[in-house]
Amino acid sequence: MPPTFALQNVLDIRHSKVEAIEIQLGRTQKQLLSLQDRKTALLDMKDRHLQEMYIRMQDEINVFQLDILRSNVSTIDNSTKQIDADINETQKKISQIRVNLVTAKQDEETLEILKEKEIEKFKEEIKRIENKQQDDVYISLAYKNHQQEA
Repeated sequence: MPPTFALQNVLDIRHSKVEAIEIQLGRTQKQLLSLQDRKTALLDMKDRHLQEMYIRMQDEINVFQLDILRSNVSTIDNSTKQIDADINETQKKISQIRVNLVTAKQDEETLEILKEKEIEKFKEEIKRIENKQQDDVYISLAYKNHQQEA
């Protein structure tokens, strides 16, 4: 059985950090999708209001209703601009989280490589000891055979 890796606690912490960053990335991507869905819904609502304005302008013009629709379209435009800003901010946040994730995974992988090298070194030492013991047995058998022949 290989000896315990001296930096196992550090490796566990780095692995936990990677998992936490992956969870954060997932949540942020979900937030981005939610913002994009809200923007799509607002744009659909804006289209419906514009179509209704067009229809109302074909009939007898009711300025009050047209003003309400125009006000709604303006509110939707302002909301869309705010959502666009939120989407840009969220995309930047996702990019930064991805950079952090890559860095964290590289740090974890570095320790994994060190752990594997330590295990390999241990296996080589065990093999060297086994080979030495096997040589000692062969030498001892050869000596015993030589003693019996003499």
